[in-house]
Amino acid sequence: MSSGHVGIILISQRDEDIDRVVGLEMGADAYITKPIFPREVMNISKRLLVRVEHAEQVQVYKKQVLPCDDWVLESNKRFLLHTPSNHSIKITSDECTILSECFNSTEKIFSRDHLLDKFRGGNWEASDSTIDIPIARLRKK
Repeated sequence: MSSGHVGIILISQRDEDIDRVVGLEMGADAYITKPIFPREVMNISKRLLVRVEHAEQVQVYKKQVLPCDDWVLESNKRFLLHTPSNHSIKITSDECTILSECFNSTEKIFSRDHLLDKFRGGNWEASDSTIDIPIARLRKK
């Protein structure tokens, strides 16, 4: 399947085996030769749409449930679960944004500027307290 959750159907006049193989290796999800049969295109398109939608749903779920050591962050429900004790902690959307960045990254240390960019998209000037307050709340929790 091609990257980016985009289905690619390659339609070509060329019908040699090597042409099909190259087309599929280049990222096409399906290779159709001319003459085109509308029912064939419809069936391939429907199957491809189901696969693409499923891949997007799986990706969304993966982004919403993030494990890290003994913790699991469920960003869609905005809570943090400590798996050994099965204790859950309700968190704010700001706290969830910070934890998501920490859980998604392999970096061990983040600069304040890096977190501010992730926190508000880097589109505006923010004070240090914009990030300090939710971090302080997280530390207390």
